[in-house]
Amino acid sequence: MKIQVRLSTTLRNFVDNYIPSEGLEVTLNEPLTLEEVALKLGLPTEEIKIVMLNGRRVKLDAKIGDGDRVGFFPAVGGGNPNSALTASLAPEVLKALASQGEKIYPAEACGFLLGLNSQSSLSELKLFIKEILPSISRPSRLDSYLLEAQELEAAEVLAQSRGLVVAGFYHSHPDSPAQPSPLDHQNALDEYLYAIVEVRHGKCGQIRLFRWSDEKFKLTSLNPGLEV
Repeated sequence: MKIQVRLSTTLRNFVDNYIPSEGLEVTLNEPLTLEEVALKLGLPTEEIKIVMLNGRRVKLDAKIGDGDRVGFFPAVGGGNPNSALTASLAPEVLKALASQGEKIYPAEACGFLLGLNSQSSLSELKLFIKEILPSISRPSRLDSYLLEAQELEAAEVLAQSRGLVVAGFYHSHPDSPAQPSPLDHQNALDEYLYAIVEVRHGKCGQIRLFRWSDEKFKLTSLNPGLEV
């Protein structure tokens, strides 16, 4: 059986000659768990904070099958979960989020938040979102979206080339409040920011910024254009 594996940032250092644009094709003699795959590749499992299987967040004990797409990621987007967070979005980012939500309506717009990530002290993390990167994947349904591991890795490569990081994600809620849904909870990734854009009848409403930490969404700002 063969699987496709994608590695992010520091995890690439453990695999010789890893090419981000291509990933890895791994041949296995038998079905394994994702943890066993990671160990087979020489990856330190204690550094793996995010695991994606066919575009869905799973745990390391999940089993894989032939043709599966796997992504291993460290928690690089949001930094130390124990840090106080200061987050702000540039005014042009707010306009871009509103524009994207209205443009894709009635489907869900989605993509990445790119910004500057600085640790001013051991107890304070600062994030300044400078731009958004719309997803190139078309939503399979009008009421949900999916970001593949391959696309997340590509976004990280692009962000790095601009001196930025993938600090989080955005998506719109057509005709629904800017509040995390059950599906958002299911697929959230540790320590990243989430901007949710309310779009009602084709017009942007409220934009809220959340952070996923300790297995729950924490509201970062009701008005993410202001520093909090």
